[in-house]
Amino acid sequence: MEQQAADGLAVAEGAHWSDWYAQPPAPPAGTWWEATHARVWRRRQKEWSRVRRWTESMLTHHTRLAANPPANRAWHLVDMFPEAGESHSGRQTQLALALGFVLAMHHQPKVIPNPVMLDELVATGYPSVVDAMCAELDRAARRHLGATGAVTHAQDVLAGLASGDGKHARLAAHLLHRVEQALQPSDYRGYTVEGFINLDGALDVLDLLVCSTADGHPPGACVVAVVDGEQAEGAVDRCLWGPIGAPTSYVIRVHGSGTVTVPADQVTLLGGGTTT
Repeated sequence: MEQQAADGLAVAEGAHWSDWYAQPPAPPAGTWWEATHARVWRRRQKEWSRVRRWTESMLTHHTRLAANPPANRAWHLVDMFPEAGESHSGRQTQLALALGFVLAMHHQPKVIPNPVMLDELVATGYPSVVDAMCAELDRAARRHLGATGAVTHAQDVLAGLASGDGKHARLAAHLLHRVEQALQPSDYRGYTVEGFINLDGALDVLDLLVCSTADGHPPGACVVAVVDGEQAEGAVDRCLWGPIGAPTSYVIRVHGSGTVTVPADQVTLLGGGTTT
């Protein structure tokens, strides 16, 4: 974690602090993906340019949020990557991220960054440095949140934590109440709307974050994958991770063929570019 934080600080001091984060490159010109992904890519760039214009006070605020999981770090990430929750409520994406951090911190306490070192990094005022320090926590949250039954499991953990005393018990009880509310059906103009927690948006955010330290192709990247012995163009829909290192495989949305899981060594960026 110390090396990742040092790398993040070097980028923050040597270039724009936001350059540390992995982002899908632009679709190659003249391809089918340029026509279908150009609007999405331009929207992401517009949102990213907004983040790059954060004032010093906003940077300080987000740096403090980033260092305070589960809930505050989740709010920081939702504001960093708003496009991940565009088809749902950002509040529900934040809740899903918070649950991932709860599971990671409960089952793998060793991934929680050293609080003294975090305080030192918060003083830099760069959220990217804190995010680099939280790389192992983010990876653990991604793996737990992507597991079957993650929300139910998180509810059980929160119920146990809420039964205690003190600040952490109150925070757990608050999160548990939010989960129960989010999953309740609601009435909208006479129609029953099922409750939801935006796991897809949260997984997108965590994939982007872990790709920033693990050299992977983030969701949305246009790629060429070997499918059934033939090359097929597509876009990364999801990254699949092992305990360490780059993604082990990708879920690729292939043009005209739905999604398919492909080993990482069978996937390259369309046009031979690099992830930024």
